[in-house]
Amino acid sequence: MTRVYRYKVCSRSFQISPLSFSLVFHADLIGIMPEASTKEDVIIVGSGIAGCVLAARLHEKNKDPKILVIEAGKDVSNHPLTSSPFACFTAHYSELDWAYSTIPQLHLGNRACYAAAGKGLSGEGATNYGTWIRGNATDYKLWAKQVDDSQWSYDALLPYFRKTEIFRGDSEEPDATVHGLNGPVHNYSISASSASRKSPLQDHLRTAWTPIGVQEIADGNSGSPLGLSELVENWHNSQRQLVSQAYPLSGVEVMTEELVRRVILEERNGKIIATGVELASGAPISASKEIIISAGAYRTPQVFMLSGIGPEEELEKHGISVLVSSPVGKEFHDHHPVCQWWKLRHPDLHPSAGSPKW
Repeated sequence: MTRVYRYKVCSRSFQISPLSFSLVFHADLIGIMPEASTKEDVIIVGSGIAGCVLAARLHEKNKDPKILVIEAGKDVSNHPLTSSPFACFTAHYSELDWAYSTIPQLHLGNRACYAAAGKGLSGEGATNYGTWIRGNATDYKLWAKQVDDSQWSYDALLPYFRKTEIFRGDSEEPDATVHGLNGPVHNYSISASSASRKSPLQDHLRTAWTPIGVQEIADGNSGSPLGLSELVENWHNSQRQLVSQAYPLSGVEVMTEELVRRVILEERNGKIIATGVELASGAPISASKEIIISAGAYRTPQVFMLSGIGPEEELEKHGISVLVSSPVGKEFHDHHPVCQWWKLRHPDLHPSAGSPKW
């Protein structure tokens, strides 16, 4: 069933322009030739964190283009599993989770592993725990060096980190050179969120880590996160903050519960041109300016390969005609957590899972 929503107005900035064929990390853009008869100007496939932010900022920059966001899942704004971040544990294997499974892993005794992926408006931002963790500045510097582009460095991205958030930490006044104070995303350290959120186990943990060289750091989101630090959470008024609320899709057309099968490609004057997308139902939707594939680490390369863009050997194996030979999907990674659960000697004395104080 297709559900189409129309919203009002919203956030930030992004330049719209016709592009030649290119692949961009996270949101992969395919340039398309303008057509006067097309229905939409910009199509964004996927309404996860990247998709929602792109749609909102594109619309803020220029309100004229018609922007369509296509999402396979539901609008989860009022879903019972999305209001409280702690409900994320129940969201696994629910209707909000694609619940993928890996192929058998050689070094794990050939076990197949569960791989969660959010399915709904706001994507995995609607089902994760809601923590906010910046990467290590050294990693960003390395990426910038690898692609020979200083814009990917930590220093170049820091203004955008700051622009995104409104931060509240332990200190009364956060360092404005490191953190944002007026952004749409509300981030709080554990102690700043509530004075009552202090576990007696914290002191024991510090005592345990210090002898083996793990030092306590004041701010784990300052570019050097190696050490023991308080968790920072993306909660607001004790509720999860959905990205579709932090970056409202006002003025953007949103189509939910529709799966995109492929990008429609045509050959014109010796060039492969993207003209629209085809839904799983077979219905085509055309665009005149851009098609942005922002469907996550799994679905993004899948959509490309189903469209005939990808490694020749892989496409031919599935009987898909190769239109553009490209190493799509190669070296794509998702983070898989390794959880450790500890049984407490006196669980009734601590706010641990299952205890009266939890």
